[in-house]
Amino acid sequence: TAPGPGGCDPPNDVAPSHTFPSAGPGSGVVIGGYVVRAPDMPARQGQYIYGDFANGDLYWLGPGASGVRQNANADVPSVSGFGEDGLGHLYATSLDGPVFRLGETSAGALTTTGIGTFSQPVGVAAPPGDPDRLFVVERRGVVKLLTGGSVSDFLDITALVRDVGSEEGLLAFAATPDYATSGRVFAFYTDNNGDLQLDEYARTAAGPDRSDPGARRPLLTIGHQAADNHNGGQLLFGQDGYLYLSTGDGGVQGDPEGDARNLGSLLGKILRMDVNPAASTAAPGDTTAPAIRVRAR
Repeated sequence: TAPGPGGCDPPNDVAPSHTFPSAGPGSGVVIGGYVVRAPDMPARQGQYIYGDFANGDLYWLGPGASGVRQNANADVPSVSGFGEDGLGHLYATSLDGPVFRLGETSAGALTTTGIGTFSQPVGVAAPPGDPDRLFVVERRGVVKLLTGGSVSDFLDITALVRDVGSEEGLLAFAATPDYATSGRVFAFYTDNNGDLQLDEYARTAAGPDRSDPGARRPLLTIGHQAADNHNGGQLLFGQDGYLYLSTGDGGVQGDPEGDARNLGSLLGKILRMDVNPAASTAAPGDTTAPAIRVRAR
């Protein structure tokens, strides 16, 4: 609800479901967040969990992401992201290194169990339905694979990724719903020019536990030259099969360029893309600016 360029209340604006109140100095940097569908968290089904990077607190909202927030009484220092494994279990990452699996006690209290320490992790991902593989995304440009109790490098694109700015780096990673047969994965990152880049990669012919950087297929580049912050970072496949990407605005405080409210810009948006090789047209509803079409050739 903070005023931006041109003031507030644009035509047909959608009001926030919830406004996060600052708890004072050192608070107020919201890291979203997942609606809980984890099979081992029955007491919190349908609630929204998110964190505050500045103080490490986790919070509940909902169901329906409404009502008064509740402190989850759990701490993930420098919380940088959330994610799900292939069976829907929830995880939280700390930019300080640890990755935690979230759960709950019989009384419904949140629990955090460490699964390993990594280099500035910013999220986790997994092929849907896969009970054995978990990808951990490291800001420097490496995706680690946890499987069978071991950790290995799945994808290394550090040569392509710029992470010198406060919010730059490999921002997000996703595997296709048909990963078991196609081996296709997607990476969203800040490139060496400071722009936002989305690529597709494929696993090596040798097996399913390594992706081939040489199989890179660039899909989308979005100019982001104004500042090194506000890059964005969520990348997920929806249940409809489309790939959803959240992009940051142009950077610095308050979006002075007005990118987020400019329908001619891809900055500050949620983008829906059809990355199915058989696709030839945009998805229904994607005709409203900014329109984006991605098709394999």
